[in-house]
Amino acid sequence: MDSLLRGFAGAGTFVRQRTGPALDTATGEKRQRDDNVWSAVFRAQGMGQVRLVWKSSDLEGARSKLLEDTSGVVRSSLQSQGGSISQAIDVDAVLPEGSRSRRESNEAFADTSQDDVQMAEEATYIPAANLMQDNVTDPQKHEAMLQFLAAVTELDITRMQTSEKLEFDHLPFETSCLRSLSVLRCHSDDMFAHGTLEVLTKPSLRCLDVTGQKLSQSRIESILAPPSLEHLTLLNLRKNQLTQLPAAVVAGMPLLTDLDVSDNRLAEIPSNLLQLCKHLQVLNLESNKLVVPALDFRDAVLRSLLLGLNSIEYLPTLAPLSSLVQLSICTLRITKRGARLAPMRHFCTVPVTAEVVVKGSNTWTRLLPWSAEAERQVKPALALMFRSSASFHSLVAAFLALLAEDDKYSDVLASDVGGGAGTRGLPHVLAMCQAGEPVCLDAFVALGRAVRKEEHAQSLLGMQVVDRLLQLAEDPEPVTCRYAIEALRCIVSVSDKMASQVLEWE
Repeated sequence: MDSLLRGFAGAGTFVRQRTGPALDTATGEKRQRDDNVWSAVFRAQGMGQVRLVWKSSDLEGARSKLLEDTSGVVRSSLQSQGGSISQAIDVDAVLPEGSRSRRESNEAFADTSQDDVQMAEEATYIPAANLMQDNVTDPQKHEAMLQFLAAVTELDITRMQTSEKLEFDHLPFETSCLRSLSVLRCHSDDMFAHGTLEVLTKPSLRCLDVTGQKLSQSRIESILAPPSLEHLTLLNLRKNQLTQLPAAVVAGMPLLTDLDVSDNRLAEIPSNLLQLCKHLQVLNLESNKLVVPALDFRDAVLRSLLLGLNSIEYLPTLAPLSSLVQLSICTLRITKRGARLAPMRHFCTVPVTAEVVVKGSNTWTRLLPWSAEAERQVKPALALMFRSSASFHSLVAAFLALLAEDDKYSDVLASDVGGGAGTRGLPHVLAMCQAGEPVCLDAFVALGRAVRKEEHAQSLLGMQVVDRLLQLAEDPEPVTCRYAIEALRCIVSVSDKMASQVLEWE
């Protein structure tokens, strides 16, 4: 059997023969392949793009259309460079290494035993996109199509109209010719029959987006098995059936910068993920089953960490993430929108925006202005932040300052948001003021904005806020010193009574 498979492994594709049209589960009638319409957009380096729409029932027509379109693109490209399509194209250089002519493959087939043939009775050999057929009427066009496919760097596939999944023997192009493919995107959910995605996934890929393909754990591991995708920089596995993220698979993608595994079934992730992927900048873990994501962020360069829509009980320590500009927790998402203004001239935070998920949907909406629904959605995130010092980060402190600008949210910060000890906002903000820069700077602003009401200021006095701020005002760092004094000035300005209490403080 092995010799038979090797015989088929040349220029063609080894496929399983379909036994007939699938049955419609509702009517019991046979579906027609005319219903199955697909679209592929090919973008070739230095040649432009070709869009092909085809029916599974008319593969020959689709191949003819691709032949005409690609040869036209190659002709235009050569003419713009001062050449012509009549120039010789080395087909052997275009076909993948190790591919063989049809005659060589047939000879290999002839050497197989009759038993092997019987074991593969459902197998069909498809020559390389029919390009090596004896009845080719225009070899130049076929060679031009080969050249175009070999130059394709991006491929987008979309389901236009279909009642079935895309079988790999229904692809009207030879996948083995896609030697330069670096981007593969799937634009419709659950499109591929088993084997189709596998033949499209090339070692040259730098971007792989298989959102919504409902891939099982074992199939994902098979497709991503090292070292098949060692050049990958972006991997989108959103809306599949992942139950774990194997460290061995991730380690095989050392150049990864963007990883999206949201909307899966992950209960845990490798704690050393950021050490295995040292260049990772975007990590989306939203909508999984994470409870305690024990991630080690030392030396990490993450810019976006999305942990929202999980049942997280404790946050990982965020302090090492100095480059972080986006963070999601529970139903809250915080995004940095620019740089801090000159701190010796302005008492302000880094600019941030905040959004919450609308209940019963995946729609994100602005947290401000206040609404009862937004308050309900943000409280679980606040309780998680106030639970430990793991949330001591400039982005979180700036968010708390943004929240304190609104009177009603300011009341939320002063209240018990979690129904238990350690889930009050003002003590947490005061503790953040004693962290290093830049966290303390944003916390000072949050503190200053949160004490616009006398009852809030009185609560802080009971926490020895004056002593702490006066101590911080002696900090050798001039910016920390200035911000501590400004926060104290905010407390004094709440009322004459508060000013007197502060002045009389011993």
